[in-house]
Amino acid sequence: MAYSITLVICIGIPIVGLFLSMKYQMSKIFLFGVLSFLVSQLLIRLPLIRFIIANSDSIKHWVENNRLSYLFVLSFTAGLFEETSRWIFLKRTNKQSILKTGFLFGLGHGGIEALILAGLPSIISSNQLLEYGLISWERLVAIGLHIALSMIVYYGVLNKEKRFWLITIGLHCVANFITVIVATRGYYVWAEIIFTCVTLLVGIYATYLIRKGRKIYE
Repeated sequence: MAYSITLVICIGIPIVGLFLSMKYQMSKIFLFGVLSFLVSQLLIRLPLIRFIIANSDSIKHWVENNRLSYLFVLSFTAGLFEETSRWIFLKRTNKQSILKTGFLFGLGHGGIEALILAGLPSIISSNQLLEYGLISWERLVAIGLHIALSMIVYYGVLNKEKRFWLITIGLHCVANFITVIVATRGYYVWAEIIFTCVTLLVGIYATYLIRKGRKIYE
């Protein structure tokens, strides 16, 4: 059952996102969200991290002996690269609804991440997390986080305030770091509960900005 739900979330949501973007004639926004993840993570961050570790014995030694610090670096760079990419791509969109733009962009970004990190691997493998349905929930919440972060970034783009870019880097880093720290200690359920709570707080903040933005742009 959990296996089927994971496939529906990780493969079905990107398809639904594409359909909605076409319906509202905002396919470019959805595509930018997809490209934002692919460029920031698959083309730049992950290859760069692998290259640095593989070609530096001192850094490899540091990673092996400083797991907590390394996890923080991974969380911070994830926020830095993804939110920078999000800002760059959203700056190249026309002025539109913060709600629709953030939703479709985040759906593209989070959807392709879910498809690559969980959807495709789950087709050929199964593990304990999958059996308990935690992957399904984690990906669903992660997509929600990307939607909220996209709304915050787009609000900053419209207002030409880069502090919102910095804010999202911090929020992204905190969400990743706290969740990973708890999960690496074996408390998977608690990790997802914490991740969900952080995402809800980010969502509340994004909702506040949407309401504030409507008075100016919509």
